[in-house]
Amino acid sequence: MDIWNWLYESIETHREKGDDSRLELYWTFREAMDFDEQNPQAAFAALEEGRKRAAALGDGWWTLFFEHWKLQNLLSKQRNYGAARDLAARVALEARKPQYAALPQRVCLQEDLISAFVGIDARGHATLIQEALDYMEKEAAPDVECFLCLLGLQSDFAEERALWNEAHALRMRLLARCEESGNEHHAMQSHLELCGVILNLPYAAEEVLDPANIGESDEVVPVAEGWVSRETFEKRMGEVESHAIRAQELAEKLDAGEYFSEIWMWRAHVGFMRGETEAAQEFFKRAIDRFFANGLLPAENFFAAWRTTYWRYGNFDKALQLVEDEEKWIEGTGQLAREARLARFRCHFKLALGTLEAADFEAARAKIALLGDPSHEQNRLAEVETAWKNQNSASAG
Repeated sequence: MDIWNWLYESIETHREKGDDSRLELYWTFREAMDFDEQNPQAAFAALEEGRKRAAALGDGWWTLFFEHWKLQNLLSKQRNYGAARDLAARVALEARKPQYAALPQRVCLQEDLISAFVGIDARGHATLIQEALDYMEKEAAPDVECFLCLLGLQSDFAEERALWNEAHALRMRLLARCEESGNEHHAMQSHLELCGVILNLPYAAEEVLDPANIGESDEVVPVAEGWVSRETFEKRMGEVESHAIRAQELAEKLDAGEYFSEIWMWRAHVGFMRGETEAAQEFFKRAIDRFFANGLLPAENFFAAWRTTYWRYGNFDKALQLVEDEEKWIEGTGQLAREARLARFRCHFKLALGTLEAADFEAARAKIALLGDPSHEQNRLAEVETAWKNQNSASAG
């Protein structure tokens, strides 16, 4: 039984029994969903009211149902991972008790736990996250929607640890499952997530050019691994664009307006990279307008596309300003790993601008020190520091 079958069957049972108290729980849930997009805080308050009523009735199933949707609100709408942390850990353990063995939300609550800790510090909570993923894999049959969520969470976990090839394989597997089952909502999300994964996917060794063999007339593009041909880079952009276009088609069909800002940002990014400036500027304007008008903070990939566009064009001052704005927008939401990344990005862009100072490294180290496993960020920051010292030595010489 999936989560919606349980809900609707419960409503019918309550109606047949004349159980108005539990029918009222359903209408409280519906009230919260009406608030969900426009006023997440009001939605959360309604869900908490429903939880209190369910607890007063001694109904554990309905209580966990409301707890799940409170967590969905915190994680997906408010993006407040710190606020979700303790609640997610507590109710995920509660849901594993025998009395909830037939409750569909018991699996959803493991998803909430994983999402919370992946969003906070995936490397630092790897054991807890993997245990919850293993539980989900055991409980979620391949033919139910929860299995699609599982594949998405496994990819999220891989992405947060920069395991881009693994994340790409998982996303493609998820997309294939979505297409087989006709699940357009998960397909739309998969296409959108693939934009960010492909952007970070390492280029194959055979695609990376030997600098000694690059001629003056060769069209090449700098990437993390070195240099690739313009043709190879354009192919990569084509993949991103195809996923963004398909995500947009599905979002329009599903009337999923909250995804448009990120979709348009990816389309703007591809357009700018191809030199299709007029079309790119139109998508960029749409993305920014929707972002500021929506009132909801988009997923991190929205900012990744925005930042990367500035970086590719050498607009390091704008990239730095975006980092500083993003730091303000996520302040107090418990996203420790993201805060550490942003502190490193700040150093990276200030290095390009020639304004990097020792104090910037100290600020970044303070953020990194909060992580459960700081080694990855420490190593990446060390790369920037080495480049900074080399730059200073060259200037002094």
